[in-house]
Amino acid sequence: MKKITIYTKMMCPYCWGAKSLLQDKGKNFEEIDIGRHPEQRSIMIDRASGYRAADFYRGSASGWL
Repeated sequence: MKKITIYTKMMCPYCWGAKSLLQDKGKNFEEIDIGRHPEQRSIMIDRASGYRAADFYRGSASGWL
């Protein structure tokens, strides 16, 4: 199974919903909080081809599960 990564930020309702969805589905995931780890922001932007938090990645593919 490919690793799921989600980029989040504090006070983001979309992020909360996305994490809740993953937890409800019993999915293991790595959460990267771009507020606590600002060096990850540029990586997130490169992966998403733009700025948006609460984006999922399964392996190297972006999108919703």
